Amino acid sequence: MPLMKKKVVPNTGKNAGKEIEVNKYYYSSKDKPVAVIMGCFSPFTGKKGHGKQLETAINSGIDEFVLVIVPKKEKIDSDRNMFTLEQKKDIAEEAIKSLGYKLIDSFIAQKSFGASILKEVAERHPDRRIVLICGPDREDEYSKFCRKYDPKNSQKPGLEKDDYEYILN
Repeated sequence: MPLMKKKVVPNTGKNAGKEIEVNKYYYSSKDKPVAVIMGCFSPFTGKKGHGKQLETAINSGIDEFVLVIVPKKEKIDSDRNMFTLEQKKDIAEEAIKSLGYKLIDSFIAQKSFGASILKEVAERHPDRRIVLICGPDREDEYSKFCRKYDPKNSQKPGLEKDDYEYILN
């Protein structure tokens, strides 16, 4: 059960001072990890590019993957959008499988924001511990809502004061 509802009162943003309900993400060390690779994949860059991210996950003991295509607003034939979203998904799926990795799911995300995408993955795979893998170009951006993977990290519902928790909306 990685997602649970919690009521919070944010200090900033459009809901500052108002009580809102958010999704909190919890995991346990007993949950099998699944590596999530997400991006626009224009195109998937194979063994020497995106494949390095998959290999990093394998070297960390994670052997199953979820591919998420992030929707972009640019039209086809822009400098980063030579394929449709479905074509990108098909190309990346085939490439991942041809490199010998176990792809258990792939989909086109509903939204392009990282936390929303991870929420979508958590809903699709409630029995898994989500581990986001990314290239160095995205590490700073994703570290705002993730922390470095450690197979020994564990969490339980009913967090203590200093435990980690993640809000995904």
